[in-house]
Amino acid sequence: MAKEEILDEISLEVRSFDMSRGNYEHRRKKITRSMDEILSSKQSENCHEDGLLYNHFAGKQKIPTIYVETIKRDWLRESGSKIPATIEGHVFIDALTGKRFVPVDPRYGRTEIVDDCFIMDPKGKRIEYEVLGIGTDYSRIHLKNGSELEIDTVSIQTIKDIRKAIQKVFMKS
Repeated sequence: MAKEEILDEISLEVRSFDMSRGNYEHRRKKITRSMDEILSSKQSENCHEDGLLYNHFAGKQKIPTIYVETIKRDWLRESGSKIPATIEGHVFIDALTGKRFVPVDPRYGRTEIVDDCFIMDPKGKRIEYEVLGIGTDYSRIHLKNGSELEIDTVSIQTIKDIRKAIQKVFMKS
């Protein structure tokens, strides 16, 4: 099996974890659970956990990955200078196959990047996501600064952390 096909197989493995709404009280305090908690529950509460699962399974296949935190482009345009109560973002993975990175939606498989945006196409509805930052996982994110990535890292553990990062990257005064 070619390495790129393995990427879709890993997504199938992630999809074997039931997508649950999870405990909303828990989500307000922390974005994700530990890998052990996710694996033992056989459930994924959100795209952050899908990203962690994908990285875990890709690592077993010796496929290097980058965790990509994104924000929905339309949401950014509509938000203006104020961050709404509900944040619309998604986690993607960049997986290294041979000499090139391949963008992946952890739950649904290979995708594409167009105009610097990761593309999600559920049910034929194309959604564009701009990169907020990249890292090894949610706890070590290099924020985007224009077309560059910052050397300083942030830890995105809570919704409040995401709000601060969005403010810093997209809503500069």
